[in-house]
Amino acid sequence: MEIKVNDKPVVIKENTTMTGLIQELYPENQSGAGIAVAVDRELVPKKEWSNYIINRPCDVIIIKAAYGG
Repeated sequence: MEIKVNDKPVVIKENTTMTGLIQELYPENQSGAGIAVAVDRELVPKKEWSNYIINRPCDVIIIKAAYGG
């Protein structure tokens, strides 16, 4: 299934969880620390990622916090 992540097409398996998507896209950050996610302009709280199943084409926005000063 194709979705958009930050306006770029990404192919994922059907019924991928948000946790699975984050782990696939950011293998260096398995905990999802410093990441915020919205699907079709609706925030998905981190505590819901493991239960949030992506089962249709959608627009996902992923924002990563930047460290430093």
